[in-house]
Amino acid sequence: MERRVIHSPGAAPVISYAPAIDIAGATRLPFLSGQAPVAPDGTVPEGIIAQTRQVWANLFTLLAAADMTADNLAKVTVFLSDGALRMAVGTVSDKIMGDRLVAWTTIIAGIVHDGWLLEIEAVAVA
Repeated sequence: MERRVIHSPGAAPVISYAPAIDIAGATRLPFLSGQAPVAPDGTVPEGIIAQTRQVWANLFTLLAAADMTADNLAKVTVFLSDGALRMAVGTVSDKIMGDRLVAWTTIIAGIVHDGWLLEIEAVAVA
């Protein structure tokens, strides 16, 4: 599989994500549903930092079950209950993703459960 980050001088500049990802030669393409901030024991952590970490932990657990890692992520969509949470989620996510660039979209939306502050869905490739 070949992965290429695409930039264009005619597009808006970006810092911590890829404006576009081109994948060639992929043989698998799992779609990960929106992961909620619910721990395996059914609890929901308090606060956006803890919930963001839990969502990423849930997503990485699914990737591992598919014999994949964060390196296989190509597209991430973050759904936030409030735009004011964007910076906190970005800070946690940037630390978790490190130097991995993926196509990224953030949407401010109603979240299905009142206690949840975010969900993250993803597309992976191998």
